[in-house]
Amino acid sequence: MNEKYPITGFSREKRALVEPVDFYGKARFSKYCVLCAFDKVLKKLEGSGKLRVSDDRYFRIIKSPVYEFVHGGRRITVGALPVGAPLAAIVLEGYIAGGAASIVACGTAGVLDESVPKGAVILPDSAVRDEGTSYHYLEPQAEAVPHPDSLAAIKRACEKRRTGYTEGRVWTTDAFFRETAGKIKERKRQGCVAVDMEASALFAVAGFRGVKLGQILYGMDSVAGEAWRPRKKEKPLISQEDLFMLAAEACIDI
Repeated sequence: MNEKYPITGFSREKRALVEPVDFYGKARFSKYCVLCAFDKVLKKLEGSGKLRVSDDRYFRIIKSPVYEFVHGGRRITVGALPVGAPLAAIVLEGYIAGGAASIVACGTAGVLDESVPKGAVILPDSAVRDEGTSYHYLEPQAEAVPHPDSLAAIKRACEKRRTGYTEGRVWTTDAFFRETAGKIKERKRQGCVAVDMEASALFAVAGFRGVKLGQILYGMDSVAGEAWRPRKKEKPLISQEDLFMLAAEACIDI
């Protein structure tokens, strides 16, 4: 077991006034769960019949339904991953309350290393906490980390599907429009390879609730140089649907 992984939160014994079991309706989700930030992928899979809507009223705070996906003979609960740590944490809490316990989140990231191409698979092994949500779940310290079993399962999925990946530290921030040159320089000095908006909070919530969660990030724009590069015209290494399938493969192997 990775000693840095928080098995319990610092105030787990202190019940909140509103707990997920109070807020959300009763659900019986699969223990296997994929949270996906790619709306177009979810809609495409739903349209093709590969995703089945199992509950369209479970979440009060987002309009996205809860889906069911069958892969490798296993039933996987699938849902949309919102942008930003606070909302992503609330949604994750809902899935955990419904029974999810082996979870892979797939989202997007800006790269801090110019050599990482668009569409690259990035596996965070730790996340610098530059957001506020995780501090309600995890004592103040420099980083939050994924569950080691989840990270190992994601690596196995990449190897099985012959997909290369970049593993390393990421920077999770709340402020998309405050990624200044000075902050970027400091995060690069700390060894961060990408910047996202959810990873550290997801890791903290999962650790606090005692479930296993890992993250797969899809490299998008570049903030590695002196100017922002959206890279819209660059051809990605793999598709976002490919990333979703990696997540599905990994979550049933955790």
